[in-house]
Amino acid sequence: MPQIILGLNSAYHEPAACLLVDGQLVAFAEEERFNRIRHGKKATLHSADQLPEAAIKFCLRRAGVGWKDLTAIGYSLEPEARRRLNLGLPDAGRVTAGEWGTEEGEQAFYASNQRAAAKLRERAPQAAFHFLPHHLCHSASAFLASPYRRAAILIVDGIGELGSTWLGVGDGTEVRELWTIDYPHSLGFVWERFSELLGLDIYTGPGKLMGYACTTDPHGELSG
Repeated sequence: MPQIILGLNSAYHEPAACLLVDGQLVAFAEEERFNRIRHGKKATLHSADQLPEAAIKFCLRRAGVGWKDLTAIGYSLEPEARRRLNLGLPDAGRVTAGEWGTEEGEQAFYASNQRAAAKLRERAPQAAFHFLPHHLCHSASAFLASPYRRAAILIVDGIGELGSTWLGVGDGTEVRELWTIDYPHSLGFVWERFSELLGLDIYTGPGKLMGYACTTDPHGELSG
């Protein structure tokens, strides 16, 4: 019997799906390619259960399988860790009431991720369901799809559960964490703030800013 694993991201933004059959990547897709919404959806406290329905359907159809054929589902966040680590933060007093980092906000986000898990378990009750560390998923998607047998892996993010920057090593089919920097020390959030100060959107802005950086001439070498 083949091992068929569905991997999902919907906790924050960029909802996406991928499908592996006996360890081989068969299909993957981001939801924005189907719903034509940039980044698929907004990352809100209540939107984690907006699953990438079209991307999932695409992956299942490409592999010629259905929900009943799945043996495992991986979800790219650990909600319990996220809630536990983000309650009682030292800067909680500076956070907007009811938002990320407050007890009310973190409880709402936790509930939203649990609703996502419940929907998936209902569709594939026979499949083992796994909440997975967010940055481990980032690192695996980079390293395991690369041509390298062994490599250093660097993840620079806004936030996962609590970590923002993650360093690890990939060796064969194993990925191991070496070092992590936790919130509030987040280069990703600094990049978002710079984007906002320049009048750009908090989600599309960072990508645009990176694109603009590639077209500038900071040293004046192309002038004249």
